[in-house]
Amino acid sequence: MTRTKKLFAEAVGKIINRHDREHVGYLYKWNNGELQKAWFDRPYADVVVEMFEVGVLKAS
Repeated sequence: MTRTKKLFAEAVGKIINRHDREHVGYLYKWNNGELQKAWFDRPYADVVVEMFEVGVLKAS
C-alpha cells in the first residue's frame, strides 16, 4: 500500500455485471495510483470493467 494521501480520484472505467451487462458501478483511480470500485447498490462478484478511452482532443 502506498503512503501518499488520497486527495482526489477520477473515474477510469465502468463496472458491468457479466451476466446481464447491467452497469453496476465505476472504477476510480486515486492520485496515489490506488484503484477503488464504487457500486451503485450492492457489490457483484462476476463483473467486467470497461475502461474509458483516454484521448487527446484535436483542435479543428
